[in-house]
Amino acid sequence: MRIARIGAIGAERPVVIEDNEAIFVDSLIKDWNRDELEAGAIDRIKRAELSSLPRVSLHGQRYGSPVSHQTKVI
Repeated sequence: MRIARIGAIGAERPVVIEDNEAIFVDSLIKDWNRDELEAGAIDRIKRAELSSLPRVSLHGQRYGSPVSHQTKVI
């Protein structure tokens, strides 16, 4: 699973990348951040039915940091 955050600076939304589309998952999680990831966000998304969620083409989208407010970069 590839995760990302797309949108304008300061207004990025969490998505899952599938082929050439971004699937918005902000109805399932608040954001890709430390708290959500520690609380099982990845597993929650894996179990969810993503086919009914809004999608957008990746063409022309602005990517933000994949994890918001990260505390470490390794």
